[in-house]
Amino acid sequence: MPGLLTRQLETIRDHGVAYDREESGTGVLCAAAPILDQGTIAIGAISASGWSTRMRLDHVTSAVHTAALSLSRAVGRAA
Repeated sequence: MPGLLTRQLETIRDHGVAYDREESGTGVLCAAAPILDQGTIAIGAISASGWSTRMRLDHVTSAVHTAALSLSRAVGRAA
């Protein structure tokens, strides 16, 4: 299983978004993205979760990713 985790982390790093597709609970979806400091260190994260019958990950993903990028830029300017 360590190889699976490594591959998943690489995919998340490449795309900038992590997904939970009912792994944490039946019927629950989530998209999450890191908030980065001036470099590449994650200092926080933002996510959106919802019921699989009401939320479309393809619509939420870009909003979560954009919000994380905006927050990362704001943090970088504040430092």
